[in-house]
Amino acid sequence: MMPLHKNTFWVNFAEALLLAILGTVPILMSSLMDRGFEIAKHSLAEPFAFLALASVVLTGGWRWLGQTPSATRIAVACLSTFLVLGGISTVLSENPAVAVFGGYYRREGLLAWGSYSAFFFAMLGWASARGTARLTDMIDLMLLASVIPAGHAIQQRLGLDFFFVVNLDLTRPQATLGNPIFLGAYLAVLLPLTMVRGWQERRGPALLFWLAVGGLQLVALLLTQSRGPLIAFLLGTLLLAALAAGFNRSQKVFVAIGTLLATVIAILALINTQSAAQRWAQDVPVLSRLVYNLESGGSSAATSLASRSTAARLGIWEAATETFVEAPAKVRLIGFGPESAYTHYYPHLPDRVMQVDGYWQSNSYDRFHADTLDIALNYGLLGWLVYCGFFAVVVLAAARALFGLTGAGVNWLFFAMSVAGAGAGTGLARYAGLSSAMAPAAGLGIGGAWLLFLMACAWRAARRGLPDGIRSKALPWVLLAGLIASLLVFWLDAQVNIPVLTTRLISFGVGALILTVAAMLSQAATAEPDSARDTGADGSWAPVLPLVAACASFLPAMLLDSSLRPDGLGRWWLCGVPIGVLLFFGAWRAWVLRAPGAGGIRRLAPTIVAVLAPAAVYALCHWALAKRIGPVIVESDVGRLGLLGGFGALFLLGLCLMRARKTALAGATPGMRGRWLAASPLLALALLAGWFSWIAIRADVASGLANWAARGQPEVAERILLGAIGAMPHERQYQRQWTFEHLGRAMTEINSRGASAESFAAIQRELALAEQQARASAAMFPNDPWIILALANTLQIRGLAVLRPLSPAESVDAAQEADQLFARAYEISPNQPLLLRNWAQLRFNAGDFWGAFRLIDRMEDAIPNEVEPYSERIGFLKRMNELDAVHRTLARAESRLDPARMAELRGVAGMQQK
Repeated sequence: MMPLHKNTFWVNFAEALLLAILGTVPILMSSLMDRGFEIAKHSLAEPFAFLALASVVLTGGWRWLGQTPSATRIAVACLSTFLVLGGISTVLSENPAVAVFGGYYRREGLLAWGSYSAFFFAMLGWASARGTARLTDMIDLMLLASVIPAGHAIQQRLGLDFFFVVNLDLTRPQATLGNPIFLGAYLAVLLPLTMVRGWQERRGPALLFWLAVGGLQLVALLLTQSRGPLIAFLLGTLLLAALAAGFNRSQKVFVAIGTLLATVIAILALINTQSAAQRWAQDVPVLSRLVYNLESGGSSAATSLASRSTAARLGIWEAATETFVEAPAKVRLIGFGPESAYTHYYPHLPDRVMQVDGYWQSNSYDRFHADTLDIALNYGLLGWLVYCGFFAVVVLAAARALFGLTGAGVNWLFFAMSVAGAGAGTGLARYAGLSSAMAPAAGLGIGGAWLLFLMACAWRAARRGLPDGIRSKALPWVLLAGLIASLLVFWLDAQVNIPVLTTRLISFGVGALILTVAAMLSQAATAEPDSARDTGADGSWAPVLPLVAACASFLPAMLLDSSLRPDGLGRWWLCGVPIGVLLFFGAWRAWVLRAPGAGGIRRLAPTIVAVLAPAAVYALCHWALAKRIGPVIVESDVGRLGLLGGFGALFLLGLCLMRARKTALAGATPGMRGRWLAASPLLALALLAGWFSWIAIRADVASGLANWAARGQPEVAERILLGAIGAMPHERQYQRQWTFEHLGRAMTEINSRGASAESFAAIQRELALAEQQARASAAMFPNDPWIILALANTLQIRGLAVLRPLSPAESVDAAQEADQLFARAYEISPNQPLLLRNWAQLRFNAGDFWGAFRLIDRMEDAIPNEVEPYSERIGFLKRMNELDAVHRTLARAESRLDPARMAELRGVAGMQQK
């Protein structure tokens, strides 16, 4: 247990930071940035996690770890070993900067994994000196904060959104998580905890409150229609029911569980094997996404998308498996490095992935939709073993504590079942002809083995009863049951989906709480720790954290001039709906928790004011920092908007400091010099994470402003974008943006003024700038086909026939080098339609008609169900005046395209015939 001292500032500060992470990260997002969902969350979570761990170290050093049970020490050792292996793979990776800070879309590099581990250690250290009531308070805030994403999801589904998102699918809301899969996973992990809180209350207003929260979460989960989270939640609910049956010694519940499980399996089999049931299910929400049917025109839109998604996922798993098998032995052991493996699987990507995603898939997958493959490829087989070992130790510790299991035999049985589960999952996948799914199936098999182990223990408890010493501790037992169900939901869903910052943080936090509560149950009956009743115990202030996060995320960050065509900002006042939902549930909870005899709602006024006042202060500051952008954009706008992008995290940090200072007890604490020395590296990491977050915010803001400035202020756009590239030289996305910005200007000049002697100088300047950046990017990322393609496109434009009379030798050399670069990109990514089309155009313009049509043939093989390969072929044939070949192309396309696409292709052919 972490020792206590007279000065409680640091422990209270750690608690406030942990509350801030759990209560605000799921909510934070920003309209200032293209990556507003990811950057906003990381910019708070990473520095706060390191700072929370530093506060825990300043409270009691590291010696408290030596007093923890062996299971906790083993889990800590596993996670520490994982970080060491991650550090080794980072040093040996192709681009260590990318491995440290992460890629453009997820930012889950070594720094992020370090923050996950810091959060786990901080939660473990803080919770070890807390009683069950304080742990429950923290869980309550996490659940209370979820009403904002859940309420926002329902609002999106009703078409009342206020936050503009490109290509938003109203049938599957994403709320503040940025993707319906991520939202579904987040809600699925929380629902078992919500059910447990209702189980603990059992009756009265508190039960009604938790039923309302759970109902809101469940509705939002169903609206996402995400299959993985839904199935994982169902299994987690069955586990929770089995644990409750074991606690209450009710064997009949197991009969109901078996009946329900058999019914679900029968329904899934029926709607996928019987034609009539399949046609009916395709028109039913949620069920429509559980039907697998790839027949063109034979399924509903939801079923078609879900089936295509499944096909693409199987293709991704196949590519990932082949990448792992063909990797060098060293890489198989330690991995390609964090966020680095996906750049190696292009050669193995099957055509069916392109057929699902279509021609407009302009970037690669940066995840494998399977945590087992992600971890194994990025961190190696050794990394996956210790990662899996960490969760196995946590699950086993929960089982031993829940059922009073003792002896080494339990450990060997658990280990044997885990190995058998992995083998069974792998074998079943292979037997079903799904070799590509063997790795995810192994992860699912392990999770299934853990589930069966816990259910078997619950069945044994239902027959024989729990030991008296454990049954007498009902409150921590029930809490531990909900925590382990939540963790298994995460594990099962992660095997077929993409865990992100929010769900990973929650999983590691739940793991720390499991180890803490398990230690409580395993100890002899003792009084609650004194710290459970210290001056920081009042948690009524905590709802201000998600409230401020909602204001930071929802209030307009910039007032756009009409010339910039703002989207979705006209209804910003609708952001009051999710904020109002949080206020309603927050007030309801405060009323439920009021002290007996404390009076009615009027007595809650001080608490409500204490929550609303900081939020009002933040809102005023937010409006003061908001800036009108346009019609003229200046470089200083980047700093102003960047400050607003990071102001929410800074304000929340200030609230945490004020709360810790207000609730701290004064007094000297001995041994602080040594603790400051131990905490110094963590404080340095917190500063590094905070600084990098600031850089990332500024760079992404600059990227967006550069796009707007490019419309009328190209020089300003150049300077702004160069600032983003200079701030994050490892980020290839901004480099590609620079290259294609100048290519676009060159093509605009060619199309508007022609390639005359007067315009050639301007065209040459734009092409020179594009080529300079493209070559620098290719030198930094020599194995990225998209970077090579950008350079090839630049040289392809230099080699255009229209420019050749003005610079003959240079144009010919450029065309030849572009052909070599296309060939190099084709070796890396042999079925990328955009690459094939551009290369075919180069070959056709060079007079190599045979080579051009062979590339179009390959493009047609890759995406036979898309218009583009046929329209490109028809364009070539029309230029050759081969009308018979055009008709043959149309006849062949008619058997492959749906009616809408065929009509589009006929229109293209007809327009070309005029």
